[in-house]
Amino acid sequence: MSATKHAGDGGRVERLAYRPSEVAKAIGSSRAYAYQLVQRGVIRSVRCGRAIFVPRAAVEAFLAGQGEEGL
Repeated sequence: MSATKHAGDGGRVERLAYRPSEVAKAIGSSRAYAYQLVQRGVIRSVRCGRAIFVPRAAVEAFLAGQGEEGL
């Protein structure tokens, strides 16, 4: 998961949050599983209207805990 994205002015903008579909690609799971993790509160998320965003720190925390529990 890339933490930076190119801005129009040539600078870089650090990504602070991702959509669940992007999280799914990053952790190698299905979109449905990523949304399920968000819905159950396993991965912390933030709603903005109808959009769901997962903070980068929440993805990192989830992955750090996977050593003991597994996907």
